[in-house]
Amino acid sequence: MTGAPVPAYKQRMTDRDSAPPAAAFDPHALPPLREVIARFGLDARKALGQNFLLDLNLTGRIARSAGDMAGVTVVEVGPGPGGLTRALLATNARAVIAVERDHRFVEALQDVLAASAGRLSIVEADALTVDPVEIAPARGPSWRTCPTTSRPRCCSAGWRGSRSMSA
Repeated sequence: MTGAPVPAYKQRMTDRDSAPPAAAFDPHALPPLREVIARFGLDARKALGQNFLLDLNLTGRIARSAGDMAGVTVVEVGPGPGGLTRALLATNARAVIAVERDHRFVEALQDVLAASAGRLSIVEADALTVDPVEIAPARGPSWRTCPTTSRPRCCSAGWRGSRSMSA
C-alpha cells in the first residue's frame, strides 16, 4: 500500500461494529432545538441547501416511515442541528451515522452524541466525497433508506446503490 493520506473522515470514525444494541433514547431529554440553534448562533445557509426541521412530531413521523429499524444502521446526510437525528435515535435502529460537512453543526451535535449511548457517529465530511462502504460496510438487509423531504441534486458513484424516496 502506498503512503496515500488517510481522508479526515476516516480518522474520526469509531468502531461501530461493536455498538451496543439500541437503547432507549428520549429526544425530549435534550435541550430544545431552538435553544441549540440560538446557543450556537446557527442559521440555515441556502447555498448549502440547509433547512431546519424543529417539530419533533414531524421528525418522528419521518423516522417511523422507514418501518422497523431493529438492527439497522442509518446514514443521515446533513443532520444540521439534529432534529431528525434525535428521532432516528428514538427508534430501535442499531446505529445512526450522521454525515455533516458544516463544522458549526458538528459542534452543535455534541449533546446528542453524548446522550446517544454510543449509537451515534458523526462523520465531518461532504457526503459526496465519503465512501459509503467505509462508513457503513453492511449494506445488505441492515441498510435502509428513509423518505426525504427533497430529492438530491447529484449523487456520487458510491451512493448510487442507495435509494431516496420523496415524502
